[in-house]
Amino acid sequence: MKRSKSEHLHSTITQYLRKRQYSESETSQKKECRWIQQLPGMALKGSTSGDITQDNILSFSSINGEAAVCEQVFSRFRTFLHEKISLQSTDLQNLLFPVFVHIYIELLSNGHKAAGHKFFSRHCSQFRTDAEQQRILDQLTKLSSKADMISCKEVQAFKDMKYMVSVTKDRYESLQRFIKTDDNMMLLQVLNQHIQLQVKTDTRPSLGLQDEKLEHRQQQPISPAVIPDNKVVQDDLGLSSLKQIIKEVKDGPPGLPSICFYSFLNAYQGLCCASTSTNGAYLSGGFEDSSVRLWKLTPGLFLAVDNSDGPSAIHLAANYLKVLEDAEDKKCEETESVILKGHTGCVYQARFTWDSQFLLTCSDDTTVRLWNIEKQTNAVVYRGHNYPVWDLDTSAFGDYFATCSHDQTAKLWSTERTYPLRSFVGHTYDVDCVRFHPNSNYVATGSGDKTVRMWSVQDGKSVRLLPGHKSSVLSLAFSPNGMLLASAGEDRRVRVWDLRNGQLFKEFRGHTDTIYALSFNQNSSVLASGGLDSCIRIWDLRKSAGSSLSASDNHNSAELLGAFPTKSIPVIYLNFTTHNVLQAAGAV
Repeated sequence: MKRSKSEHLHSTITQYLRKRQYSESETSQKKECRWIQQLPGMALKGSTSGDITQDNILSFSSINGEAAVCEQVFSRFRTFLHEKISLQSTDLQNLLFPVFVHIYIELLSNGHKAAGHKFFSRHCSQFRTDAEQQRILDQLTKLSSKADMISCKEVQAFKDMKYMVSVTKDRYESLQRFIKTDDNMMLLQVLNQHIQLQVKTDTRPSLGLQDEKLEHRQQQPISPAVIPDNKVVQDDLGLSSLKQIIKEVKDGPPGLPSICFYSFLNAYQGLCCASTSTNGAYLSGGFEDSSVRLWKLTPGLFLAVDNSDGPSAIHLAANYLKVLEDAEDKKCEETESVILKGHTGCVYQARFTWDSQFLLTCSDDTTVRLWNIEKQTNAVVYRGHNYPVWDLDTSAFGDYFATCSHDQTAKLWSTERTYPLRSFVGHTYDVDCVRFHPNSNYVATGSGDKTVRMWSVQDGKSVRLLPGHKSSVLSLAFSPNGMLLASAGEDRRVRVWDLRNGQLFKEFRGHTDTIYALSFNQNSSVLASGGLDSCIRIWDLRKSAGSSLSASDNHNSAELLGAFPTKSIPVIYLNFTTHNVLQAAGAV
């Protein structure tokens, strides 16, 4: 007769044990072992025999609500809590009530209507003392089927939420031993799905919900139209103290930024300018040898791109074969930096567009060039100035940019046109720097005629004339809120102008050489400056004029928050990021 799979397995194991020289007594004892176990029993044994914590205490199987088992488990659990752990009546109800409700709900869900009502009427009397529990019991009395349970919002909310029950370590261990000793699969599943046990570090003799208000809040029905009452106790004294602390922080001196300084080592080509992209992915540098270089600030390298048909390549018929060989070699190359060639003179300024996909550069060759970063090639050449172009700036909105030149003019451009859209005429000497207002409706220019002018982009007219500098103005910066304009240059003074009335707001002293770079932080409370004296200085714009006069000395203004020397590296670029990081650059 064909043997069953279990008999065949038993015979194979017996033969193996005999080969290993096990005694007959041991073999006979192994014959009495159960070779087949049901899945629920295996899950229960595995869950209870291992180390149990509040996160993995219970199995993850669904609840099987059998009437007789439910009655036995609940009665045994109630007796255990009352006699072994000696809980008080309130603590006993706090733990028993959710177990009672969920067992009753499971009985109705599994179709045991009569047994469920009998179970409810037998044990509900011990929970009538608490008002909240009484309200839940009143809802449960109306249930007679699974459909009624689904339609009742309060019961559904109670079923979906978890009770947070705090228990001391010794009682938790007693509960753990109780679950291990008897067949408590039903209790195990109820505690797992609907109750979260939290072991308390203190030794207070209480076992209940962590907060009575938490119990009430978690038992309320949740619906889009009903918001649970958190019952927050107003503490006027604490609230006023918190407001006072917030006010002191706001009115106090601003925090110093973190500084990220990019040093160009061995820049024998002669670094003229540097800038970072808006997305923080690229760093550019313009050099005296007419080249522009790009570096990645994020992990990764540049992929080599074949620019054999670009404007910087000149092909001869004699070099045809060599060009083909070079193209094959560059297909899989990766480089740390990219060199962009096209200008024929010093590159005085480089600025990224607002989307960080293109780079604009101006040069001594009187042209402005637009570079495609992805293709690593020159896309457009803009001609309009008759003399070297000293500076340029890009607009935060649209594809506009502004330039200034030795021809005493500034011009407004669009990347889609190769000719200027506006010319700003009024300075009597070189226009050395240009900046867009944050709203892009105005342009500010600084000149060798020792003045700063603001121009309207719409009609090209001058709307502000700001005199006061004693030498050429080489750097400008608008505050992000658009209310202040900072200017600096060869006179080693930083002047901050109030654009609402065109008056001088503050003047900072401290630099010992020409200032080349200015930048405001994001909330317009701090100004950074740097230049040929190889030092970055941070200024507080919120200090009053009175405190400035009383605390200032002959060398530094009282608004100075900090000075950071750069080890003999001139500072030619400053930029505040959104996370209060000050980016700076210079060449050794």
